[in-house]
Amino acid sequence: MLQSKSRAESSGEADRERGWLDKNIARALRQAAGSVRALRSRSRTMSNRRGNSVEVHGDEIDWLTVVLIDHDEVPAGYTPDSGEERAVVLTRGDWEFLFDHLRSATWVLDYLDRVVGEPFELGREPVRYYEIAASDDLADAGDLPAWGANGRTHAWAGRAPLEPAGHAETEAHFLLRSVQEDIGRTEIGRERELERLEVLRHLDGIPVGLRVEVGRRVLEFVDATRKWRRATLATRTRVILPGSARSAGVDGPLMFMAASELTPTSEAVFRTRAELLHHDFGLESGWEGYRTTGVLLTPSSDHQKAWTTSMVTAQGNLDLDPSYVTELRRYHDVTRVDVL
Repeated sequence: MLQSKSRAESSGEADRERGWLDKNIARALRQAAGSVRALRSRSRTMSNRRGNSVEVHGDEIDWLTVVLIDHDEVPAGYTPDSGEERAVVLTRGDWEFLFDHLRSATWVLDYLDRVVGEPFELGREPVRYYEIAASDDLADAGDLPAWGANGRTHAWAGRAPLEPAGHAETEAHFLLRSVQEDIGRTEIGRERELERLEVLRHLDGIPVGLRVEVGRRVLEFVDATRKWRRATLATRTRVILPGSARSAGVDGPLMFMAASELTPTSEAVFRTRAELLHHDFGLESGWEGYRTTGVLLTPSSDHQKAWTTSMVTAQGNLDLDPSYVTELRRYHDVTRVDVL
């Protein structure tokens, strides 16, 4: 829940500005609490910024309030009182820093969830962020989950990276954003809008520090399949499995597949690979209710686009017939698997 308060012009008097901050932060927290209570009282249909309607079940959401203060001269040493609710108070500059550095709503919210309830001087959020990032940089990934064995590659990155998102390779980093934009623009029907948001959140869970490597590999796949000139179908697939904790990051299997053309055959290969991945992960992990998301990239006939994006998603037990699963295994290649 976002609330914003703006100071049009500072008085230049520190005590007076502290009073203004105290009063307006308290007011924003009360307003946010009232909005959360209203949303928890009953389900509501709301429109997102794309103009799509979403059914919001407020009583199922773990709410976090963010109060944004637009103030040019916050008095030095001022530490806001965030009240008894789950809330964080930031200056607008702090807020913009977090989004510029992480470029991910999922990981900004993960960071805010880590600092909620911890008093800190207003306007110095970058200092706190880098302290946490430095600590994350020294941490290790911990033990591999059972499904991380069998020769699979283990990739790990801290939840709060020291380097800003995409600092190494902008194109590779923004591949994921391009895919998300394609999915966000696709017409899928109102009844599936919440599913679309879950898929976008799932993709956004890829750790910021690993997005360049993932994007680089998928771009290599796209380039290789685009150059394919034989009559047969060429595909390359990258699978990403979650670590042992179902947290803000990748909390279910992700599959990126590039194919040399978009045909019923390539769509069938894509769909059944995703089915098999979802089925196998359930057997290996014992998890229930997890989501698997697959993304298919194929050469685009539109000269303004490098590829066409297709998507498939599954959640829960698919109850696949054992004979069908056996048949799938006979025809599918082994794919490169990384564990995040």
